[in-house]
Amino acid sequence: EKLLGEVVGVMVVKKPGVKDVTLEELREFSQTGCRRLQPKWNPVLLVWADALPKGPTGKLLRLGLARRLNIQPSEGLAVLDLRGQTLALQEQHATEQVVDGE
Repeated sequence: EKLLGEVVGVMVVKKPGVKDVTLEELREFSQTGCRRLQPKWNPVLLVWADALPKGPTGKLLRLGLARRLNIQPSEGLAVLDLRGQTLALQEQHATEQVVDGE
């Protein structure tokens, strides 16, 4: 989005034995699947990860995720492979909360 610099992204954790999905396949499914999304919610970013990032309480960390992953806004479609980096993100967030709590 040009005004706020925000875009819709999808973080995917692949199950063993399941083929990788492409961003184009996700975009097509979002328009033709069982619940059709409005075009503004069509993802333009696909991020592969080993696990979804969670905080110390086990709650999913979705707000500010792009900032914590250092994902910069880009023009057009993008695919990032962060597999192998998710655990470092979780440890970093736990450290951030301890520092913020002091």
